Amino acid sequence: MFDLIDGLPVHVLVLHATVVLLPLMSLVTVLVAIVPRWRGTPAVVVAVIDAGLIGLTWVTAESGNELQVRLSQQANQVIAKEHGERGGQLIWYAVALFAAALLTALIARRGGLLAGVAIIVAIAVAAGTTGWTIYTGDAGARSRWQEQIAGTQPPP
Repeated sequence: MFDLIDGLPVHVLVLHATVVLLPLMSLVTVLVAIVPRWRGTPAVVVAVIDAGLIGLTWVTAESGNELQVRLSQQANQVIAKEHGERGGQLIWYAVALFAAALLTALIARRGGLLAGVAIIVAIAVAAGTTGWTIYTGDAGARSRWQEQIAGTQPPP
């Protein structure tokens, strides 16, 4: 189901959205937690978008598994093992980001200590989500490109 679309790997088509949107929405989630006037309707919209990112992250991971199986069968060895393991964990960061956004939407508008808790949670989750997204993407890029680029020279 998540293998190919019109002959192209689904993973290659969706991973860029995940790599851009998870860190971007991490930043937006923190901003909504920090800026008091954004804790109303904008916080609800951010929580809904962050919920959608759970689905996008799941599709990215499932399509990555399909691609990994396809390439591993061709190579007779497991391809991008470390990247796949990291990618399998990324959905939990997306879930945590949604939880932080939901926490902000539900309790931060009251202000005071609850808003402080929401801000701290949002910052911690956003940092973790962004860091793990980069960490996962780095492993994927290295598994795909490191050997191919190693013997080349930069253009003149």
